[in-house]
Amino acid sequence: MLNAEVRRLLSPIPGLTVLVAVGNPWRRDDGVAGYIASCLKPSDGLAVLEAGETPERILDEVAQHAPARVIILDAADFRGTPGEARMISRKDLPGQCLSTHSIPLGWVADLIQSETGAPVFCLGIQIADAGFGEGLSTEVRHTAEEIVRLINGQGKAGKGSWEIEE
Repeated sequence: MLNAEVRRLLSPIPGLTVLVAVGNPWRRDDGVAGYIASCLKPSDGLAVLEAGETPERILDEVAQHAPARVIILDAADFRGTPGEARMISRKDLPGQCLSTHSIPLGWVADLIQSETGAPVFCLGIQIADAGFGEGLSTEVRHTAEEIVRLINGQGKAGKGSWEIEE
């Protein structure tokens, strides 16, 4: 179940939200963000960028969207319950590379905010298994599907899922 803080973060806002999906689909649960990105419906209020293991490669693309906010979505190990989704403060992101990424996410978040002026939020999903292989663990898949349902279900009928009613 998604907590209230995560639900608020995933709610539409005026302007464009850019969701940056980070991770490696060949490391089981580390591919959760890419899985979520592939399931989201296109809309006017949400742009989804798949960054894979190199989120720094999409900095220019994020800036070109002129977002109102940016959400970096990634698998994480914050010692929570497998499948738990949690906002991760930028001060809690490692300053060195401890994951599959080539540059630490804290640096990427700082660069995005510097380039766009938009607030950057990090949403982590607690992994159960980051071993080599394909497919998500049951707990992580359940959370991913809940996030997809939440985002895809938040719009006017017949419109993009994040369009704001006027």
